[in-house]
Amino acid sequence: MMTIQKEIHNSLVMLANIINRLDDATYRQHLANFSWQSTGQQVKQIIDMYKCLQQGYETGLVDYNNKPANSKIETDRELAKKYLYLAYTGILNPEKVVVVRTNYFPDIINPGGFISSYQQELAYLLEFTQQHMDLIKTGLEATISVILPQGYGEAVNKIASGRLRQQ
Repeated sequence: MMTIQKEIHNSLVMLANIINRLDDATYRQHLANFSWQSTGQQVKQIIDMYKCLQQGYETGLVDYNNKPANSKIETDRELAKKYLYLAYTGILNPEKVVVVRTNYFPDIINPGGFISSYQQELAYLLEFTQQHMDLIKTGLEATISVILPQGYGEAVNKIASGRLRQQ
């Protein structure tokens, strides 16, 4: 398993374990420090991005602005865990070139998109995942007394630099 896939796996497993520890009401609870979003909505955003990359891998065109969405993920913890598992199993693909479509400056930049690599997009999703996990951590710690594992929601480079300082 490549390092990036391993880090994604670790992050998604950690997220699934946190979902396991929440009850349905807490998973659905809209929190002030989430801009009134719920943990379920944050999880759905993560899953939607992986589904989008998986779809884009098949077609060669990744368009994060047109993500497939399933709003049931926001309220159904079991469904969310199933999709987290599918997200992980769906990233075990060989490297290939993909085009990432953007809506930035459509009159200046080629509307067809940018050339990228699958590994680069996985790195982007790992960072996206960790940022949303950090938001979840902030929301849960401010609202309920849940103890999250060390490293939860921290960027891989932050964790690695901390390990290096300890050696």
